[in-house]
Amino acid sequence: MLVSALLLSSLAALVGAQITYDDLFGAGTSLNAPQPDAFYAPPADCMAPQNVLQANVILQDEGRSGGFSHHVDWYGYRNPNGPIRYLPPMDFELLQHSSGSASEPDYLIPTDRGLVFTDHPNWNYIVSPGRAWDQEGDNGYSRASVPFALLQRNSQCVHNGVMLFLYRSDGSTSNVRYQITQESCMYFKADYWGQLPYEKSNTVSGVSEMEAADIKANFDLELFNRFPTKSLVDDLGRDFPGVDPSVFGSAVPDEHLNTYGVIVDGVRYITRCRTRYGEYPHCFYMVQPSYSTAKSAFAGLAMMAAAQKYGSHVFDLKVIDLLPREWEKYGTGNWSTVTLKNTLDMASGHYQSTTYMWDEDSSYMSRFFLRESYEEKVEQAFQFRERLEPGTWFSYHSSDTFLAVVGLQQFLVEMNDPHPDAFDFLVENVLKPIGIQEGAWSSIRTIDEKQMAFGGYGMYWIQDDVAKLMQFVHINKGRVGSTQIVDPESLAEAMQQRPDARGLVPNNPNESLQYNYAFWADKYLASSNDNPFTCDLYVPYMSGYGGIRFVMMPNDVVYYYFSDDGQYTQRREVEECDKIRPLCA
Repeated sequence: MLVSALLLSSLAALVGAQITYDDLFGAGTSLNAPQPDAFYAPPADCMAPQNVLQANVILQDEGRSGGFSHHVDWYGYRNPNGPIRYLPPMDFELLQHSSGSASEPDYLIPTDRGLVFTDHPNWNYIVSPGRAWDQEGDNGYSRASVPFALLQRNSQCVHNGVMLFLYRSDGSTSNVRYQITQESCMYFKADYWGQLPYEKSNTVSGVSEMEAADIKANFDLELFNRFPTKSLVDDLGRDFPGVDPSVFGSAVPDEHLNTYGVIVDGVRYITRCRTRYGEYPHCFYMVQPSYSTAKSAFAGLAMMAAAQKYGSHVFDLKVIDLLPREWEKYGTGNWSTVTLKNTLDMASGHYQSTTYMWDEDSSYMSRFFLRESYEEKVEQAFQFRERLEPGTWFSYHSSDTFLAVVGLQQFLVEMNDPHPDAFDFLVENVLKPIGIQEGAWSSIRTIDEKQMAFGGYGMYWIQDDVAKLMQFVHINKGRVGSTQIVDPESLAEAMQQRPDARGLVPNNPNESLQYNYAFWADKYLASSNDNPFTCDLYVPYMSGYGGIRFVMMPNDVVYYYFSDDGQYTQRREVEECDKIRPLCA
């Protein structure tokens, strides 16, 4: 499928094939499969749009139309007429913004860039900035291409799509054609396609002229602050002779490797954004899940930011002192000495099995993952049995991270912090200062009045976010300019820069690992027979379910990848990065 789809996409680009004016004003009933993704991208000979769009886009009839074809379905989601086969209700506003060039597409900026919760039983969504342009044959209409992502409710699978429609300044529009041909999801892979009516709202715009100007100005700043990029394939070996670019990403099958890159000396060396039908036409805004990279980037960094602001005693606060009501109602075992640091380290002393990752894959955690309310999640988080003294044994539970952020949030409330919500605290104190784009300023939350962010998963990334996050954590050591915004001591320990504080050793029989402040690390000991390095090397990384890694090497090089076949591999890439600069310098 992938090879033939790539061939179709390349052919489409060569011959200039497109979705036509008649296609978009027709019924779309002849569609029986997705089309090459190149059809949704501006052609080389496109022109700046002559029409202006500022209005709500409301899609209707999602639940009664559209094509669907599954590739992987571990859990039997695809009922013949089940709702997972259709898009959720979508209602979003776009602002057109000039690119500054008479020959380039304009930008289409959603007024709400974050996670949109819906009543659909399976899907929420994110709409990202798109492009608008003119081309021959559209009879005075301009063309809009908008990226969006379906996000699995109460979990993290991301399915990236794109929509296309024609519009005029007088409010006339065509139907909206859409397709989804890519995902980051081990257990559910599917194509979606169709054509829906564009329903006009009663109001032309929901934002004022001043608000629109602010949105556009902020977007200009976002464009200006994008992380510099070069081609990994063409430029990495040229800039660093002797490095073989083909090593990176080579261990993951092509159909499961969504995107990857290398960050060095303030440049992100980038690759393509794969789909089953070619190249994703909005690669910069392809949304990826965080899964457990959020344990590091949310729980770990938020607590480090709180420690920088209020003092390192934050790590020593007791869980049951912060959550006395929850503990009294649901608690089992003895949590009286369990600290927030213990929950970050997966070292509460409460667990069911000593087998590596058994608890995380057990029915105990299944109940935690499936529950959608705050009370239900807290109840499940307190169900593990007391086994050992806190801080002495690693047992991985996403529920521990949930308790960490719940406890941190209660501390922020008690301190009368201006941003007492734990995730909002992270956004205001870390994500915004380091330039993370607006689409990442939201997280999955419980479905209740509490609306508690999950902590251990639930964030969403684009590749530019990863580059800025890695630059902040690994290169700038938690500083923005000269200002330290997270506690430097705890960050140094998480980055394995304190030989006397490397954290716990997870009981994985196949790997040599460390875990500290919700950050992982691989260790390559000089005494080991299979270690190619001349020193004891500790390589910290963030990791996420399915095959997500952000690997931070001591030579200030970062390798990251997003995949979804359950492989977690980085050994060859780490060795190749030694050719950029010696890892044991």
